[in-house]
Amino acid sequence: MINKVCQNLIGVFKDIKDGSRVMVGGFGLSGNPEYLIEALYLKNIKRVTIIGNNCGTNYSGLGVLLKRKQVKRFVGSFIGGNSMLTKQFITGQVEVELIPQGSLAEKIRCGGSGIPAFYSPVGLNTLIDIGMPIKYNLAGVVIKKSAPKDRKTFSKNIYILEEAIKADFALIKSYQCDNFGNLIFRKTARNFNPEMCTAANSVIVETENEVKIGDLDPDKIHISGLYINYIINNKNSRKLIENK
Repeated sequence: MINKVCQNLIGVFKDIKDGSRVMVGGFGLSGNPEYLIEALYLKNIKRVTIIGNNCGTNYSGLGVLLKRKQVKRFVGSFIGGNSMLTKQFITGQVEVELIPQGSLAEKIRCGGSGIPAFYSPVGLNTLIDIGMPIKYNLAGVVIKKSAPKDRKTFSKNIYILEEAIKADFALIKSYQCDNFGNLIFRKTARNFNPEMCTAANSVIVETENEVKIGDLDPDKIHISGLYINYIINNKNSRKLIENK
């Protein structure tokens, strides 16, 4: 059986280049792969597109990448916990594509299921539908918008087309993981992590508890190791709580 556990991050991160699209699990700071985020920070990858629910705080999680201006574009559903992201957005330093949270989860799920797009009523006749500001200039003027959504009527109701999301890499946090990569998540730390495992070309897992193949109850496994490429053990996970 293949053993995907790695002892260091040098080989694991060798293929992540400037301009990569990277999905990062987590909701607030719950389920954040903090060790992998720190590695991305230390490698100083530039012009990264980050896909996730939110971009951490000013001091924790994905917020550390904003400090070093490593993020070109953030695709997610929430800005509010990070004033640094807000400032960089309205001054043209970072592009932001906001997506309703349920739509974001479904776009990622479809990306991992081979479904190119789906129709949804969410956001109809709002900026999500007609064109959302994505980039400002230094004067605070919108210079880039999302394209208007295609529409279609089903049973006399209008829906808008949402395209699936995929990424080059996914950074994932698990509670338990065997050597092959079968994953178990813990409670709300599960959040976006399972869907992201299926929607990236390469999946790197940070786990709190590494076990041997056969130690996990098959009925409790959330994600098959078939999706996983690399595993890093982090027994010292800090379990941060989001605050300002």
